[in-house]
Amino acid sequence: MKNTENKANLIIEEINKNETDRKITLVLSESKAEKCSTSKVEEIRQIFNTNPKIKDLFKFAINRILRDVFPDNYYNRGAYGEGEMSGIYNLEQEGRSVINKLNTNYSCFCVLLRDVNKVLVSKRQQPISFQNITPTEQINQVKQFVNIIDQYKTRIFNTELSTFQSLMMVLGQTHNWGQKREDTTVEILKKQFGQDNVNAVGNCVRFR
Repeated sequence: MKNTENKANLIIEEINKNETDRKITLVLSESKAEKCSTSKVEEIRQIFNTNPKIKDLFKFAINRILRDVFPDNYYNRGAYGEGEMSGIYNLEQEGRSVINKLNTNYSCFCVLLRDVNKVLVSKRQQPISFQNITPTEQINQVKQFVNIIDQYKTRIFNTELSTFQSLMMVLGQTHNWGQKREDTTVEILKKQFGQDNVNAVGNCVRFR
């Protein structure tokens, strides 16, 4: 009798878990891909600058999560090609993916915070906030934040859902801006040091 009851409880738990997962997926996909407002991004930028520990915790957690979610696309330093850094390759395009820049991008931090809080609110839990609390409390909040990202990583980094699409939209835009600056820098350095003495390798400018 007890074994039957235990089996029934396990089945009920599995049904409840599947229903919860379905609702979370719905929450993460119900809105269109969009960036955070300028004011919200500025709030995160200030938090990153005033409490660098938050940025470090976020960076290391995202690096690990991306390796977990995209194991077939992850290469150690030099494994993909000479001079190439560790990271995700051949995801949205051939070569190094822009998603590698997510770990220090405060606009993406803002997108993730917004969508994670949607999930928490849908579960009637307290949203994560970094405002009007001490630096130590902020660190505790970011630990909770990255734990939730880790918990729902296969849904958050699902190419068909709006959260992932929002992240890639932000990263694509900032990558294009950065690439233009890099190209301009390389051209200026080539004029100064010679065409054959400056080369961009692995997202770094190198001299010969």
